Amino acid sequence: MPQKIKFSESVGGAPILVSDTSQPGTLIHTTDFGSDPVHEIWLYVHNTGTEDAELILSTVSEGGPSGGSETLTQTIPFTAGLTLVLPGLPLAGVDGVPSTLSAYSIDSPDILAIYGYVNKLGL
Repeated sequence: MPQKIKFSESVGGAPILVSDTSQPGTLIHTTDFGSDPVHEIWLYVHNTGTEDAELILSTVSEGGPSGGSETLTQTIPFTAGLTLVLPGLPLAGVDGVPSTLSAYSIDSPDILAIYGYVNKLGL
């Protein structure tokens, strides 16, 4: 059965404010060191500003023969309330090295709030 946990960088389950405007970004979550358990990421964003804002999410996996990173960009409307951005993205450590999820907003620091949780699968 999956274990539901808060993001590793959330204090007491509180939202995480995206304050960085460039990579590596505001750290949201770090996985375990091994490839098991897989972390299933459910991430929502609320735009507290007065105009639409662009969110850039980055996953980084330094383990394995090649390592690597991926980015995802999404515009978060200021009138939308909570916007689902990651509907269960699987993320796991590679070859004993944890993977990370971070976020930044080039033009709009301090107005995007990250909410969500992680299901740890394969326990």
